Amino acid sequence: METRDPLIAMHVPPHFGATEAQIRAQIIAEPFGQLVTCDSAGLAATATPFLFESDGPNEMCLLGHMANRNPQAATLQDGMPGLALFMGPQCYVSPRMFLESAELPTWNYIACQLRGRLTPIDDEAGKLAVLARTAAVMERQGNPWSLAEADMARVTRLLPHIRGFRLTVERLEGARRLNQNKPASERNNIMTGLFDSGAGDSYRIAGLMAADLGTLASARV
Repeated sequence: METRDPLIAMHVPPHFGATEAQIRAQIIAEPFGQLVTCDSAGLAATATPFLFESDGPNEMCLLGHMANRNPQAATLQDGMPGLALFMGPQCYVSPRMFLESAELPTWNYIACQLRGRLTPIDDEAGKLAVLARTAAVMERQGNPWSLAEADMARVTRLLPHIRGFRLTVERLEGARRLNQNKPASERNNIMTGLFDSGAGDSYRIAGLMAADLGTLASARV
């Protein structure tokens, strides 16, 4: 990933950088994020799902939509900068979980930032394509539902009430803060403490740490 001006880059300490493959996998697994834009009126953000436009491994476009009555929808302009924020599992790490060193409280987390340029999608066919792609991706299960099963008269009535958008991604950045800067023995201590805690996402974070360490077979999962 290209290095840019550090004043606008995501802060990612060297030990905790995520690969592009890890970033893509995280967004596919947990596609709900925040679209952040800025215009003359100031900053705006909307919580919304994002879907890669295709399943291609190098796909650089994200699709999404929001309600037309959302004030941010009216501010979207062709070519304006957009920032998509994704937060994966995260949890507090107590100093008591460090058995080999004296530490202060810290936080483990997965986070991704995708920056690019926006293209509003206002035509009916384009908005239908966004909805169809969303359903196709999220319904990948035993008995998937498709947009073709919907009452199309109702869909047609609702389409004017949403605004679609495409974010053409120029930069992907991500952090996986899982104590990679600590020796394996201490990471195992922290992982055990998180498994025992069971608070919030601590169990999920411990599982990710175990996977990184190759200790899933012995971890308490």
